[in-house]
Amino acid sequence: MFIVSIIIKAQVFFLYSHAFAHKMNKATLYLLIVLIMLPQIVETIYSPALPSLAQAFNVAPHAIAQTLSLYFVGFAFGVLLWGILSDYIGRKPVLLLGLMLYSLASCAMLYVENFYLLLLLRCCTGFAIAVGSVITQTMFRDQLSPAQMIPIFSIVGVFIAISPSIGLFLGGVLTQWHGYVAVFYFLAISSGLLCIVTAVLSTETLSQKPTPPPIVKVVKQLLSDRKVIGYAALITGYNLLIFSYYLKSPFLFAQHPTALTWLPYTGILFSIGALLGVMLNRYCLNHTQLKWVQLNSKQLLLMSALICLAASGLSFKLANSAYFFVPMILLMLAYSMAIPILLAQALSHYVNYKGIAGAVLGFIYYIAIGLLLEALKWLPNLSLIFSSVSVALLLIMCVMLKKKCL
Repeated sequence: MFIVSIIIKAQVFFLYSHAFAHKMNKATLYLLIVLIMLPQIVETIYSPALPSLAQAFNVAPHAIAQTLSLYFVGFAFGVLLWGILSDYIGRKPVLLLGLMLYSLASCAMLYVENFYLLLLLRCCTGFAIAVGSVITQTMFRDQLSPAQMIPIFSIVGVFIAISPSIGLFLGGVLTQWHGYVAVFYFLAISSGLLCIVTAVLSTETLSQKPTPPPIVKVVKQLLSDRKVIGYAALITGYNLLIFSYYLKSPFLFAQHPTALTWLPYTGILFSIGALLGVMLNRYCLNHTQLKWVQLNSKQLLLMSALICLAASGLSFKLANSAYFFVPMILLMLAYSMAIPILLAQALSHYVNYKGIAGAVLGFIYYIAIGLLLEALKWLPNLSLIFSSVSVALLLIMCVMLKKKCL
């Protein structure tokens, strides 16, 4: 974790340098960093506890996997509601409301004894914590132009990429200490504290509340936009690669006792892969003019898809090995190369209603993640998941290039 802390400090420095140039409040910036990492930390911190949960509730691994897919379904509806609501009442009130609801749902999970009630609360926590994703991205968009967002999001991307690794480490330590109960206590206490900090430090970034648009019209416009749908499909694909691993890996580690001690520390290796991807992304962006960057972003996306294919091939080779987790280093590299570009450019033509546009985009890809994770859990191994999703990513990019919407 020392390596991860060094990475985070370096990225905070670079991000603050950019944000200060654009007159972003320092306290708001630090809070946004925590909040944008939060959804993936609270999900992956839960991953090492899946076998413990399955045993405690006496359910099969494929049944306990529903807690992840339903989390994303709830997350999708949360993104939609919070994003739209933030355009009406402001960003800060929505942030506080979502964090308060998450804290209450996390506390309730401590007293659950019925598996179906657990599923319901997991869906509720996903719904609530979605505020950390859509509102933080919207607050960045409030204060930055589309051109300024590309370098900022290339730095933010490392936090998004590292956050699952932090969650995996914390979850592994807590689970080894006191099973899933320790994880639930940590989530309940930390979310309550974060809610208080947000109330004190956050600032409103919506300078002028826009005239409420006809939501149905905006949604129809987004759903008919081939670029938005294509970018949502790509974001879905990259997240499927990451979260399918976190869904299946705890049970794979249980099959390889010699590798079980690696579980909390694999996050460090994944963080190194993520850092390399962001460094490559940033190097290309910092050594070109903006027009060339737009062209190079396509090359970076194609390169990341090819890296995913290479990782899939390696996954087949290591499928029965205690080192089955090694391909994830390459996948994290590809993820951190692609996600900053996709998030920065997906809504470049929707500057008037950033909250609503971000909400609809997030709803599309999070509902897809939840539903596809539920389907992919039936594939017998990670290698098949990695290869099928990687091929799909490459095909989608080729179609988007042909349609000139990438």
